[in-house]
Amino acid sequence: TDFSAGLGKGVAGLKVGLSPDLGFMELDAEVEAAVRAAADVFGDLGAEVVEATPEIEDPIAPYYVLVRLAARAIVDSVPAAKRPLLNEQMRKDAAAADRHTAMDVKHAELEQRRIGAAMAQFFTGFDIMLTAATSVPAFDVGMSDPDNGKRADLPWSGALYTTNFTRQPGLSVPCGLTSDGLPVGLHVVGARHADAMVLRAAAAYEAARPGVGHPPLA
Repeated sequence: TDFSAGLGKGVAGLKVGLSPDLGFMELDAEVEAAVRAAADVFGDLGAEVVEATPEIEDPIAPYYVLVRLAARAIVDSVPAAKRPLLNEQMRKDAAAADRHTAMDVKHAELEQRRIGAAMAQFFTGFDIMLTAATSVPAFDVGMSDPDNGKRADLPWSGALYTTNFTRQPGLSVPCGLTSDGLPVGLHVVGARHADAMVLRAAAAYEAARPGVGHPPLA
């Protein structure tokens, strides 16, 4: 597939669903403001932007089950002497997989199918969806989860793991900086197999806002 073929088509006439928090993320105020400002750009480019949220809930529990099992399979494929070299979080996830039963796995797979169907239904009415790539501004390198006065834990990346869970294409483009100069990402999501549409929409936004959200390097 030549994914570059439609990059110059723009977004005029496309229907865009705006869901900054996906219905369950607790957004930092500056992150939400940047995402909404980015959505306005899509409107200026001729897209029809409608605020709408898929009928889903946070899939973190079933997602964790499948992630832990995948981590266990990866760790088991590595020679025992080399396993200490693996990422610590992967080793923790692999160890946690032992407590899941076959029924846990089946329930997680059923939830994946159910939530995936809800997302598919949402995209019958929209070409793309815009949401926050992360619910908080960028945090220190090396941290697994942010801690801005309170524990945010994994839902800070709710849009990312949700689209991974439902097997949908998505990418993040810079859409602004916070008052502290930290970058904010806009998550552009498409229906399953609509990778070209996601790339087309992201390319149109980047062309309209070149350099936005890129902190100075010097």
